[in-house]
Amino acid sequence: TFPCLDYFQTVSLSNNAITSVNIANSNFTALASLDLSSNRLTSLPYSIINRTPNSLRFLDLRNNSITSID
Repeated sequence: TFPCLDYFQTVSLSNNAITSVNIANSNFTALASLDLSSNRLTSLPYSIINRTPNSLRFLDLRNNSITSID
């Protein structure tokens, strides 16, 4: 969706009623902080853990309804 994501270090998507997320291999290569708090997530796909860059230091998942992690 956002081809320029390789250059972002901080992404805040909180309070957006997001119901699912997926991170492609080529995106978020410089990402250090990802805020997905206060959305409508019910599960966390393996792609968040497996495909996020080594630079990721902060992942905020507060105030969601996550019941499973693939």
